[in-house]
Amino acid sequence: MKHAFLILAHNEFEMLQRLLDALDVSGNTVFVHIDKKVRIFPELMMRKGKLVVISKRIKTYWGDRSLIEAEFELMRAAQSFGQYDYYHIISGTHFLVVSQKEFESRFVLFEGKSVLQPSEIFPNEIRMKIGKYHYFIKNQSSLKNVLWRLLLKIQDCLPLRDISHIKSKASQWCSLAKKDVTKLLDNEKRLLRLFRRTFCCDEFFMPAALSLLGIDAIWYDKLLYVDFYKANPRVLTLADFDGIIDSGCIFARKFNRESFDLIDKICQNTRI
Repeated sequence: MKHAFLILAHNEFEMLQRLLDALDVSGNTVFVHIDKKVRIFPELMMRKGKLVVISKRIKTYWGDRSLIEAEFELMRAAQSFGQYDYYHIISGTHFLVVSQKEFESRFVLFEGKSVLQPSEIFPNEIRMKIGKYHYFIKNQSSLKNVLWRLLLKIQDCLPLRDISHIKSKASQWCSLAKKDVTKLLDNEKRLLRLFRRTFCCDEFFMPAALSLLGIDAIWYDKLLYVDFYKANPRVLTLADFDGIIDSGCIFARKFNRESFDLIDKICQNTRI
């Protein structure tokens, strides 16, 4: 089975190299999108697998559709490079927490279907994030934040945009089957248009897109181990080792250079 890893990165490049080391297996190809706002390119390398830092880069912003646009650039680059059974969308602060053998065996069981990790939908979340139009969310300043909230308040008196295509929510980080990536790319413009001027749409996009394309994905809660603190993923430490291993998840997030002792222990456990 051939795997393409599609990585979105904008910082923590030492951590990114540790992730590349874990994925550095013959047959693996890693595609990296580095945020266009990054001016100094990191030196990255792989010895056994193939590494492609894609040339077309997008300025990405938290909460903005630009994150999905960068994912499409990664999918397009990977498809033009070769054919893969699975395309795994991950961040540069992910880490593989199972052995390569276990990783392969999990995806054999998925039988060529895309895999999504379910997320909880909070009250009024769809209405606010997708049903309203969002402006001023890029490069937010105090003034932009006030204008953004003011426009949202005005829209309370207006009809919502169509949200009938939003029925579920999943982690942005997912594993896509070969045939599904082809369909997504073929329908890219239409799908992106549905999420113009939305907020944090990355968690709603993939389940909606696959559903609209008639694709039946597998919902699997052991794709990624993550611990949220006040709506943000917490940086994992050595104290999290048992929880990560006991979770049975394939990947974990979020790591940085302060997590290297944890990464070393994970590598000893998985013999990476």
